[in-house]
Formats: sequence, structure tokens, C-alpha cells
Amino acid sequence: MWRQQLRHYGKALDAPEDAVGVVLLLVVFTVMLAAVLFRYLLNDSLTWAEELVRYGFVGLVYCGIATGFRRRAHIRIDMVDLMLPRLAPTFRVVNWLISLTFLTFLLVQAVEITKVLRTSRSAALELPMAWLYWLVAAGIAMGILRLLWIGLRAVRSGR
Repeated sequence: MWRQQLRHYGKALDAPEDAVGVVLLLVVFTVMLAAVLFRYLLNDSLTWAEELVRYGFVGLVYCGIATGFRRRAHIRIDMVDLMLPRLAPTFRVVNWLISLTFLTFLLVQAVEITKVLRTSRSAALELPMAWLYWLVAAGIAMGILRLLWIGLRAVRSGR
């Protein structure tokens, strides 16, 4: 019963992670393509395109944290698992704790920076800079939720 519930909650986390990633990737691709077409076909440049693409990439990276945890795609050292298989579960717990602590620290810093930059505006788009850091904070929060789900699943399954 609880395995089905965990699987259900895991799937519920998958959809927003994937949706945000796809939307940001489409925005980056579309704006970059439009900028290239305007520059080389119409001999006119979109002054705001570079800034929007940069912010889109930043959002994509931070929102990709959760997807990386889900797919176990983040860089890790497998040497410990191979050389000391009996200590591998302990190292996994330590790795999980370090990741959770670091992401929590990053979330606090992103929120603090958002407070400081609430009146600043971007150069080309004149958007509030706080929006960029709220996007960063949201991506980090998604990573924390994914880590908590992974930890709960590991505890429930006894791994």
C-alpha cells in the first residue's frame, strides 16, 4: 500500500519538474532562434533576447537539479561503492545529508538575495531582478522536495 502511495507522490513531483524544464527549454530555443533570424536575415538585432536567454538558462539549470536527483544523474564518486561495498549505504546517507544541507543553504541565500534586489531591474527587459532569484529559489525548492522524497522512499524500503 505505502509503495503505491510513494510511487504516486513521486509521479506527482515528476510532472511539474518536467513541465518547467520543457517550457524553459522551448522559450530559450525560440528566443535564440528568433534572435539569430533577426540578426542575419533582417539585419536587425533583438536587444532583449540575450538577456532573456541567459535568464532562461539560469532557470533551466536550477530547475534541473530535481530532475538530476530523480534520474541519479548528478556527479558522484562510485569508487567508494566499488571498493567498500559494506560502507556504501552509509556513504549514501552522508551524501544525501550533505546535498540536503547544501540545497537548504542555497535556498536561504536565494531568498535573501531576492529581498536585497527587490527594487533592481534588468538592463534590457527592465524586469525586476527579484524574479530571476525567485526562479532560482523555486528550482532549489524543487530539488529539496525531490531529495526528501528520495530519502522517504529509501527509509520505507529499508535501503
